[in-house]
Amino acid sequence: MNVSVVIPSYKRAEHLLRCIKALFNQNVPPYEIIVVLREDDTQSIRACEGIEGIKVFKVSEPGVLIAMNKGLDVAEGDIIAFTDDDAEPFPDWIEKIIKNFEEDEKVGGVGGRDIIIVDGKEIKGRVKRIGKIQWFGRAIDHHHLELEGGRKIEVDVLKGVNMAFRRDFIKNYRFDLNMNNISSVSFEFDICFYIKKKGGKIVYDPDIRVYHKIAKRGTGVQRGEERVMIEYSSNYTYVMLKHLPIWRKIVFLFYFFLIGQRASYGPILYIFDLLTGKKPSLRHLKKAMEGKIRGLLKILK
Repeated sequence: MNVSVVIPSYKRAEHLLRCIKALFNQNVPPYEIIVVLREDDTQSIRACEGIEGIKVFKVSEPGVLIAMNKGLDVAEGDIIAFTDDDAEPFPDWIEKIIKNFEEDEKVGGVGGRDIIIVDGKEIKGRVKRIGKIQWFGRAIDHHHLELEGGRKIEVDVLKGVNMAFRRDFIKNYRFDLNMNNISSVSFEFDICFYIKKKGGKIVYDPDIRVYHKIAKRGTGVQRGEERVMIEYSSNYTYVMLKHLPIWRKIVFLFYFFLIGQRASYGPILYIFDLLTGKKPSLRHLKKAMEGKIRGLLKILK
């Protein structure tokens, strides 16, 4: 089996070059390295000029999902892997991706841990669950943390910085542009739901690792800002209502709109935090509810 690696990038040339270098240093070389850039990102275009062993494609429209769909269109490998321009895959990244697919033909998606580095320091922690969706719709991600037991497990969702898919499962798939915005947060749920509905397994292997040295977005908008909060609330509402069965849709609506989570408040959790002294911002509640309504309207349309 061979692996096409797709790297969407925008105005982060220095980080992109480190990512490409890490892919050149793989124990098992990629079949192809596909870099997708915006036409106005002249710095990254110049940085990639003359680098043998990569294929550069350009898109005119903004949004990471536009770039990733371009990668799907041009990739020729048996496996299509995605990573971010601010990531550096470990030398055995491709080797272990291939191994997981070869072990079981029903595996449609494989991913692993992204070791997040902020200001030179690793974010550490140990968890019992990764990449699961609870019955009422709450997601437990934690892909950047250490999994207790260090074992390979089946999951519901992977993380975009470290995920790969068997071509046979996604040959007719395109990333949903209803979630194409500045952050495009939660887009991974859509492709993982798609594969599981086709009978494929999604596997998390903690030994498939990348360093994720969080970089500023080329747009200048960072995670945690109000716009990203709106986009998360909107995208998560949209993708859950798109894929959950009807009874779980109803449960999810009650959970997410009334209770919510601290990344996307609902009124019950907001009042609870007020009463217990956490002093959440009323503006955060308003922005979260605005995003949820946007996601609901997308589904209704």
